[in-house]
Amino acid sequence: MAFVIKVKKKDVEIKFNYRLNFKANKKLGTKNENGESQNDGAGLLFVQVLEKEDDALINLIKLVDDKLSENEILDAVDGYVATLVEDGLGEEEAYDQVFEDLKEEMLASGFFVSKIRKYLENLELAKEYTESKNDEDSRLAVKKLTELIDRVKKELSSLTAPDKD
Repeated sequence: MAFVIKVKKKDVEIKFNYRLNFKANKKLGTKNENGESQNDGAGLLFVQVLEKEDDALINLIKLVDDKLSENEILDAVDGYVATLVEDGLGEEEAYDQVFEDLKEEMLASGFFVSKIRKYLENLELAKEYTESKNDEDSRLAVKKLTELIDRVKKELSSLTAPDKD
């Protein structure tokens, strides 16, 4: 369960283990109104990967080695994508492959999957709460939450779905 990317000619191994799960929850997790961590950083990170947000990979590498600069990380991502392009993928496909590789590694990790499931529960609670408001902004928020919940459920269901080969 590792994703390897070359940063400054050195391999940085992103292991989706307890340590990374803990760091993600601590550094990326949201806070409640009392400033207490919601321990949802791993779930947020997974959603960033699903949404192909550029911050996802930067956040992951920073969690592994916070001494690396943003420019060093961006150069590493460019190199990773370039390698995929050299291997025959188009540039857009290569960019998508980065996120696909990350998603697969995250779903292969028991630590992350359990946090993703907990995050999904929280999304469903947020949806229920938002539905009760019944105003225009809330209806839009419910629509977006429903889409996100469905995407996360689909990815989690792929863990138990039998191979179709």
